[in-house]
Amino acid sequence: MEREKQQVMRETGRLEDLIKKKQAKIASLNEKSFKGSIKTTLLGMDALRAEYWHFKDDPQRIYMRKEEDVRSKTDAEAEEAAIEEIELVKRVVTWTYYEDEDQFEQLLEKLNPKGIREKKL
Repeated sequence: MEREKQQVMRETGRLEDLIKKKQAKIASLNEKSFKGSIKTTLLGMDALRAEYWHFKDDPQRIYMRKEEDVRSKTDAEAEEAAIEEIELVKRVVTWTYYEDEDQFEQLLEKLNPKGIREKKL
């Protein structure tokens, strides 16, 4: 009985050591992943719901992400849509950026400081 108890204790100690090693490996991988990731900050949105982003690795620019629904149909698609009574919509995402002082000032001038979304910007 004592022998079995000692064997269980050794096995428990071995498993605890293995767990500690795996936790250290996970922590190391998490740290590497964090260092390699792109750091971004959503600065806010304008009245048209365009998002303004700042990327840590590109401090000289502010990026604008804009989503638009584009309704365009080819003749065949228009016929099919008319038969099925559906509307075909394509979502288009575009990215642009502001990089010089004049562009930043123009952006700030067109923002509404009392706008719900634009306050944050």
